[in-house]
Order: sequence, then C-alpha cells, then structure tokens
Amino acid sequence: MPSLKAKKLKIYITARDSFIAKNILEQLDYDFYTTNRSELDLTSSNAVNDYFADKYFDFVIHTACAGGRRNQKDTKEIFDINFDMFENLLNNQDHFKYLINIGSGADKQNTWYGKAKKVIGRIIKEKPNMFNLRCYGVWGKYELPDRFPITCINSTEITIEEDKLFRYIYVNELVKIIDEIIGVWPKKREMTVGEPILLSDFARLLNPNLKIIIRGKGEDYI
Repeated sequence: MPSLKAKKLKIYITARDSFIAKNILEQLDYDFYTTNRSELDLTSSNAVNDYFADKYFDFVIHTACAGGRRNQKDTKEIFDINFDMFENLLNNQDHFKYLINIGSGADKQNTWYGKAKKVIGRIIKEKPNMFNLRCYGVWGKYELPDRFPITCINSTEITIEEDKLFRYIYVNELVKIIDEIIGVWPKKREMTVGEPILLSDFARLLNPNLKIIIRGKGEDYI
C-alpha cells in the first residue's frame, strides 16, 4: 500500500490536554487540529456535528476518555460518556478518512469503563477505516504524578499490594506506533501494545534503587 504521508496530513486529535495527545503533538509533524473539553463537548451530538460540518480530516486520533482509574468511581455515566463521545465521532465519519482509537485492556473487565471500551472495540472491528490501539498502561512525559510509574521514579520505597503481570508501554513508543499506522494503514483492526511484565520488575526497571514491599500475588492483568 502506498504511503499516506505524501502530503501534509490534516489530523484532528480529541482531548488536547491528555498526556497522550500532548506527546503526539510534540513529537509528530502534521497539520494538527485539536480541542479540549471546554472548547468542544464531545458528548454533545449537536456540538460535534457543528464542529465537523465544514471540515474534513485525513485522520482522527481519539484520545479522550472518562474513568478507568482506581480512584474514580465506576458508574453507568462512565459508560455513557465514553460511548457518546465515540458515537458522535462515528456519526461524522463522512468528515474523516481514518480513525485511530486509544482503547484499553480494561475491555476484558466487567466494569462500566471496560464495557464501553469493549463495545467501541467491537464497532471498530467492523470498520475498515478504523483502528483500535488496546493500551493497558501508558507512561512517560506529562503523565500525572500519582500514577504508578511516576510514583516509582520519584519514590525511595513503595508497597505493591498485588504483584501481577501487567502491560506497560512508554508513550514515545506508542507515538511511534501511531505514526507507523498513519504511514501505512494496517489490514488488522486492532493491536494490543506493551509486553507483559510483573509490576515489581517494572518498578525495578524504572528505579533500580527503589525499595519494594510486596504484600501478595494478584491476578495477572494482560
């Protein structure tokens, strides 16, 4: 398949303030258009329709999401928000050529967040112009300081309640994968990123001097 980079591609990225979006904008060179929550309510069909009405993009990269964090309450509203955002983009698919969705390994879990990611992933599998990147843990520049990787880097001691296999990917590697997808559109509709690694081993890689206290073994999340 010929490269899609023959011209300066127009790319719309949702959730400009997300740490993944910030890294994409910083590392890649395209004609980017972005919005944040205050500028465009992605859950509003009227607002999204109005935004796309006079525009056409080569790619949409959907990084916006709600929920999926341990310290956030998992409610039906989380499902509604995530699905509404995706559905409103889907309803404007005549205004873009391709869509790359930042999915989640939580689509295996029986949570409202996981259910939303699962439904979205199923829809994408039926769309030849859409791709789902299943991410478990993405870490790197601009990540929130209370996340596990940044806590490991900045601490001298941590306690892991449940040591288990998990998948992490450095955000620069994720951006590289996104750039490769933009360059040559894949035949498959989905990719799971990140190699399985024990949380304790991952913590040691991030900070070799870190003292790690392990309380027990958890169920692997891969």
